[in-house]
Amino acid sequence: MMNDTTFETLPGRRRSDVVYKTLLDRLYSGQYARFSRLPTERELTEEFDVSRPVIRNALAKLRDNGLIRSVQGSGSIVLYEHARGDDASAGQVSIGDFQKCFEFRVLVEQEAAFLAAKHCDRAALDVIRQNIDEVDRYVQRGEYRIGKSFDFHRAIAMASENPFIVQALDRVQDFIGFKIYIARSMSLPNPVERLALINGEHSAILSLIERREGEEARALMRSHIERARDLFLGCLPLEVVSDREGR
Repeated sequence: MMNDTTFETLPGRRRSDVVYKTLLDRLYSGQYARFSRLPTERELTEEFDVSRPVIRNALAKLRDNGLIRSVQGSGSIVLYEHARGDDASAGQVSIGDFQKCFEFRVLVEQEAAFLAAKHCDRAALDVIRQNIDEVDRYVQRGEYRIGKSFDFHRAIAMASENPFIVQALDRVQDFIGFKIYIARSMSLPNPVERLALINGEHSAILSLIERREGEEARALMRSHIERARDLFLGCLPLEVVSDREGR
């Protein structure tokens, strides 16, 4: 049970962030194995000495970031896989791996934006707009949910009407480095302000797609992903990076 006075005096949302980061570190360390069950909400409330809404908020962030899944009657199941030993990923990802992931995203997603401007219909545009509106509501409440933000990118892929692009983004989401990117992004400076900026760029991309300005949408999508890459790599915690090229 956490009885630290500083922790006890934190507001509910800040407590939730502390619980989230603690559980996140346990996932990274392998304390919770993949497909195992997390402690129950009751057990976590007792351990951290907080209310159930605080625990549920922390679990929701893990769920939105694709690290756990809620199963009725079974609680929260761990999806994050902690690699061990001399596995190629070694549970960590090199800077080069992150760079290659972003390079691939630029290659695929700029074309997705171009094709979406060429092919998308009103229904596809509505799905994209709904995601932007949903993320805006998170921003207005001061909540950071970058996992929801990525749904925008998948909606663009769907709007391209090219199933191979959709499959490519699904592969990106399965990449362990992408899961680290999603989870660690919360630790970057000013997360809610950044989410607002990201969503503003999403809205600008959608406007270009709606106007059928494919080349412009392609260029803006490229710069959007490159900015995300530069910010993330520039703030990447050294403890999660194992630069294998130097070994």
